[in-house]
Amino acid sequence: MNKNPDIICCGHAAYDLNFIMDEYPVEDEKYRIDELIQTGGGPAANAASLLACWGVKTAFASLAGDDIYGRLIKEELVEAGVDISLLQLDKNKNTPLSAVIVNTATGSRTLLNRRNSTDQPAVSAETTALLSQMTPTVLHFDGHALDLSLKMIELFPDAKIVMDAGSLRPSTDRLCAVADYAVCSKKYAEEASGLDDIISEDGRRHCLDILSKRYPGCIIVTLGAEGLFYGERSASEESVMHSMDAFNVKAVDSTGAGDIFHAAFSFGLLKGFNLEKNLHFSSAAAALSVTKPGGRTSIPTLNDTFKLAGLS
Repeated sequence: MNKNPDIICCGHAAYDLNFIMDEYPVEDEKYRIDELIQTGGGPAANAASLLACWGVKTAFASLAGDDIYGRLIKEELVEAGVDISLLQLDKNKNTPLSAVIVNTATGSRTLLNRRNSTDQPAVSAETTALLSQMTPTVLHFDGHALDLSLKMIELFPDAKIVMDAGSLRPSTDRLCAVADYAVCSKKYAEEASGLDDIISEDGRRHCLDILSKRYPGCIIVTLGAEGLFYGERSASEESVMHSMDAFNVKAVDSTGAGDIFHAAFSFGLLKGFNLEKNLHFSSAAAALSVTKPGGRTSIPTLNDTFKLAGLS
């Protein structure tokens, strides 16, 4: 295990059952599924898996049940090279389980999730002792383990914080407020800004203005096939908006694309990429991921990501 990881990913772990279909199911019908992908999932867990596969010393902190799915999650992360000393398995908890219906005709995915949102990894003396032996450069959060995330911020004041903001919840909002990089999904940005239009140029500027007043760090909003926009602070502390197009690829399955984007961003931050280069690189990783089915199974290689980004 990597007892002194460069990046700690803290948040949600689940086990995913991905049902691959060439259409969306109709109610009260029977379907034969020829392809089923079973793998660990969850934003922070997927990020940890990618980072370890790309050669980064990575630790993962979360809570799962001490059941068949929790043990499978643990085994997969160990196989990927992730330090799981901060992963807590509790026999009194159920591991979050997701059924994902993938429509290859459109590249969309529909997710059914079983999880108890009140289940949180404990900030125990043992966990604190383990953390005290670490000196991470980057903390990667998804908002699903607030207390433990806040403990890490307290213990590692010099670490850069990347926040994967998927949907607006009190815990996600709290962590975006202290993040160096608040990387928001379209859904999160709409909910946090209260805007219906964040796609047009005026809508993007209005959204960025609202979010920049709410969060002091760098604001990045990902829009899937519509690319992304982000703000950089000027000398006068005004947030200047920039937009970036998405790569043009044939989407098969968008499962995990956001997780992969965020993980690639943390990788680039660790490696010292400037913001524009890092966003271009992360967009390439996400684009490659949607060309394959599944979440963790669609993690691209580092070489392919550099190649698509034109950085090889």
